[in-house]
Amino acid sequence: MTQLRIPAVYMRGGTSKGVFFLAEDLPQDPDERDRVLLRTIGSPDPYGKQIDGMGAATSSTSKIVILARSSRPDCDVDYTFGQVAIDRPVIDWSGNCGNLTGAVGPFAISEGLVDAPRDGTAVVRIWQANVGKRIVAHVPMQDGAVVEEGDFELDGVTFPSAEIRLDYLDLGGGEEGDEGGAMFPTGNVVDTLEVPGLGKVEATLITAGNPTVFVEAAALGLEGTELPDAVNGDAALLAKCEAVRAQGAVAMGLAASADEATRSRPATPKIAFVSPPQSFRASNGKAVDAADIALTARIVSMGKLHHAMTGTGAVAIAAAGAVPGTIVQRALRPGTDPALVRFGHASGTLAVGAQATRREGEWMVTKAVMSRSARRLMEGWVRVPPPEIAPTGVLRVGINLGNPVIAQKGQDGGDPKGVGPSLGREIARRLGLPVKFLTFDTAGKMADAVKEGAWDVAFLAVDPARATDIDFTAPYAHIEGTYLVRADATYRGVAELDREGGRIAVGNKTAYDLYLTREIRRATLERVPSSGAAIDLFIAQGLDAAAGVRQPLEKYAASHDGLRVLAESFMTIRQASGVPKGRPAAAAWLAAFIEDAKRSGFVERALKESGQGDVTIAPAAP
Repeated sequence: MTQLRIPAVYMRGGTSKGVFFLAEDLPQDPDERDRVLLRTIGSPDPYGKQIDGMGAATSSTSKIVILARSSRPDCDVDYTFGQVAIDRPVIDWSGNCGNLTGAVGPFAISEGLVDAPRDGTAVVRIWQANVGKRIVAHVPMQDGAVVEEGDFELDGVTFPSAEIRLDYLDLGGGEEGDEGGAMFPTGNVVDTLEVPGLGKVEATLITAGNPTVFVEAAALGLEGTELPDAVNGDAALLAKCEAVRAQGAVAMGLAASADEATRSRPATPKIAFVSPPQSFRASNGKAVDAADIALTARIVSMGKLHHAMTGTGAVAIAAAGAVPGTIVQRALRPGTDPALVRFGHASGTLAVGAQATRREGEWMVTKAVMSRSARRLMEGWVRVPPPEIAPTGVLRVGINLGNPVIAQKGQDGGDPKGVGPSLGREIARRLGLPVKFLTFDTAGKMADAVKEGAWDVAFLAVDPARATDIDFTAPYAHIEGTYLVRADATYRGVAELDREGGRIAVGNKTAYDLYLTREIRRATLERVPSSGAAIDLFIAQGLDAAAGVRQPLEKYAASHDGLRVLAESFMTIRQASGVPKGRPAAAAWLAAFIEDAKRSGFVERALKESGQGDVTIAPAAP
């Protein structure tokens, strides 16, 4: 088995790490994309270690970033973030990672997505696709390259680096590409949640950076200065945090129930607990003095207390701290300027700031500012086992050139044309795979070749005799099987050909050969290697008829005097796609693909482009 080889960069951004991809290098099919990304990170891992992937068994390091050039006039790149669960096959696309946002600008510049000055500061305008917001990154440049080394210290990161300033613009609601929505989804700066087993809990529910639920540390029975080891070893406490988070998700309209929030939306909203400024020792033993901070804060991410502070959590703190009456603002040191709030977190301190205004009765933060740093750790390719549909890493597509309705020879010996090859190319595109066409002059030979494992996907007619080796999809097109006869023959209906002494030429193991073998009772079937050879035999030996597909038979009759095609058909040939038996996941994926290709008009367009526009599109599968 040959593994897929996908260009990727492993980067640190702030206090997180993730694998960065260009969208064009990943499969276009969302399910296959997620399969590749889960395998890249090493999830799901019941051992919780992600040993067989790039993840490092924490929420801060189990992350994916996908970038593409933006079509928006006010942005340079589109940035999509995926939070990968460690022990479940789940990628949560509902929120952003503020830490990895710091690496988006450097990655975009290094990959040539954005023009940057040789020296000075590059301004990268980012569209955060998950939450539908604009972010501006200010990236230092020197000698045409991104500056990564510097003296900017970020608590939670061991080594100093160059500072990257991030401006979060027009914070408020919005999710998965939606720019609308209020910053406070309930319309309140403080809500009271009814939490089973805990009772009433006051919370600020805010969408800024990411949807976030803020509560007082005391509401969870905490001091507010706890460190990850103490919290993450307490299953009952984590369950209490999740119960509050899930109720907050429901109140914010992000989930229909608390169970749904826990099951399907583990990444957002985050839950953070805050308290007034307190002195404590950070995870590295560093002393944090209450006099140096305006707030104490901790945040839970993917069910664990974060080792520092999520970037979006810092943005949410800045936004909530700028609005009077929120849980965060109430805990701030009196007199704190919201434009500069330094708070204490598990790894030290961080400074953020925000500008808030009230418009038509609703609060809005026009800008939140924080600084991160970023560095490329490794670049090259990730290796991922191929999908079941293409175990060699190349999609091998079987094409029957003996049926010109479905496929035609390419020019100058190139790849074949027609609806079958077009569908094959589209499958490969969606799965991000190279494609190789294997052509056969008859369907019978192609069907036999599956026994030797010659192809992964093929386009041929459904027939029970072939179904022992092939899992078929529902048909995508219906074509007619009929007879070519002499113009002066008395035959008017297909049943008249089935007579004692009658002789019918047919291509061996074609769909109509298999059908006629079961149905013909009196006439003799004269089998030859191909449909074209059947016509030749019919002419040469004066047989009663040649069986075949209506369109090529009519084309032949039109160019040869003394011949005609019966108006009646003896069968409807159900043209479908299939995979070798024993690949259930591939069969299910292909079945869904064929239905989408019919529904979207892809099949119809491909038939028209190949001059077969009169072919009937098969109805949707039941």
